[in-house]
Amino acid sequence: GEVTAVKGSANVKFLEYNLTTGVSSPATINSIKFASYVDYDGSTGSNTFKRNYGSGTSYIDAKDVVTQLKLYSGNQQLGTVESIDTSGYVTFDNLGWTIPADSTVDLVLKGDLSNNAYFNDNADRVAFDILTTDASYTFIDAVDQDGNSISTITAQRNGTLTNAPTAGTASVTETADITMDSNYSYVTVQNTGTLNAYSYSTPANALVVSGTDGVTVLRVRFHATRENLTVNKLRIQAKHAANYRALEGVTLSYTNSAGQSVETAPQAIIGSGYAQFTGLDLYVAKDTDSILTVKANYADIGPNVAYTGDPVTLAFEDGNRASSFEVVGADAGSNTVFYSTSNSDYVAATPPNDTGYINGNLTIVKKTIPTFTKVAVTNSLANGTTELYKFTVSTAEGSITQLKSLKMYVRLNDITEAGVSSTVQDFSVSKDGQALTFNTDYTFLNGYAPATTTTDCLALDGDSTCNGTLTAGGDDGTNGTSTDQLVVLVFNSEQTIESNDPVDYAISASFSGLGSTADGQDSVIFYLAAADAASSTYGYMESSSDTYEKDYVALASTSAGTSEAQANYVWSDYSGSSGDGDHGTVELTSNDWTNGYLLMGNSLGSGYGNTLLQP
Repeated sequence: GEVTAVKGSANVKFLEYNLTTGVSSPATINSIKFASYVDYDGSTGSNTFKRNYGSGTSYIDAKDVVTQLKLYSGNQQLGTVESIDTSGYVTFDNLGWTIPADSTVDLVLKGDLSNNAYFNDNADRVAFDILTTDASYTFIDAVDQDGNSISTITAQRNGTLTNAPTAGTASVTETADITMDSNYSYVTVQNTGTLNAYSYSTPANALVVSGTDGVTVLRVRFHATRENLTVNKLRIQAKHAANYRALEGVTLSYTNSAGQSVETAPQAIIGSGYAQFTGLDLYVAKDTDSILTVKANYADIGPNVAYTGDPVTLAFEDGNRASSFEVVGADAGSNTVFYSTSNSDYVAATPPNDTGYINGNLTIVKKTIPTFTKVAVTNSLANGTTELYKFTVSTAEGSITQLKSLKMYVRLNDITEAGVSSTVQDFSVSKDGQALTFNTDYTFLNGYAPATTTTDCLALDGDSTCNGTLTAGGDDGTNGTSTDQLVVLVFNSEQTIESNDPVDYAISASFSGLGSTADGQDSVIFYLAAADAASSTYGYMESSSDTYEKDYVALASTSAGTSEAQANYVWSDYSGSSGDGDHGTVELTSNDWTNGYLLMGNSLGSGYGNTLLQP
């Protein structure tokens, strides 16, 4: 089949035969002659190769493409280095190579490609053949153990002969055409190797604690073809122009040409928001992959440094210019050098994800990050007060989390006889085993009113009273049956969680009308809301929102309470409005509140809910 190599390459394998001797005698081979063939323009539409093209400014011969050749059997070189003559032949003589009787050995022809190949800005294709149909030529000069010439030699032709040479002649103007396909062996000579870049197993979007180093944010898979390549220069771009301040440096990890793992020294973000790396030895072997890992070092939150909520996305920039990206051939003799990858596995041109980049994940800088962990509830569902859900809130070391509000969902499933409906009301919360006080420490809101209504809150079952009652619909499929109802917990006095003091919370409610029949048991499903689906740019907490009604907590974009947004979770990392630590719990005073985007833990969402059954 076809072998692709790059001009200037050495020891390229052109052809391989198996030689088999008869059972009666060993054979000594004195000389072997090969005919060469060339397709000067590398046309993929034509598979015709000629032995010599003759005169003409655009014509080339195989000897122009292949500078010298060597013959091998196994690791043993046979004879000396030879070159193609003006007639298109290369002869290896004075071999004295003896093959034992009834044996099979390999015969491999290798050659070096000219640095001037890729003539006329086209790929060159070259093939060799050990035999022709011209019986007057002796392509293999061999004798048996008695010194008698071996005249009966059969061999498989490399290619299909379509224009046989004139018998007994070897004129330079003589043509000998062969047609090649995948069943035959030939080499296509290209100008350079190619390097493709792909996104590879990039980490998920995440919150990151400020001051953290070595966070993996991007992986790029490089794939080389035609030759071994080395990336010695590349650029990593920070995609959020206003927030370069959140990065202290960028490091790269990769495997070098010696097979060693390398991690660079951190490079600062400079210029228009990039880290430039030079003097690299990122090795990509031919037809294999090499992985580049990009890590970020984050600045501490502080005045005029990083602010809470700063987004960071790092991207590999192809650049297509010598100042930012450079690839060279890794092997001796290679003249390859280019300044861009060969593919376009890049994102659409939507800022900050511009064309020409492979983007890493989004990270958002926080002074601390709360984690929600589910705690098992072992009790059954019963009339009266029943504990529904327990969870622990912890925070990263060295800082404080304040929790203002979170959403929950409840579903009543009533299967008892008609006329008897289960109800739930009077949600309550305890902290570390101690009951908190309703309307002093917390408020439960049964949903929220759209801006078009005038009620303070939309209660369960449509009741306009806050902390109203949810009645199951019995067998008629109305509210409460297969319907998740929103419950919002608002802490009137914000809950403070310190890094060395996790807090346990338990949610309870009062039930009535519960029962069971032969068909089954009444039940309730309860779970915390999932993390918010998108990042919030609103940093002010507003507990008396005009848009979302009285006492419903919202986030606002300014201290004037404009551009409000609801959230599944409202919390603060206690960093202050400009990283100054001046945190405020009075609404609209501190720009360090946020929603629940990317919050982690094994308690958020319906997948971590509790189902309690009436015994």
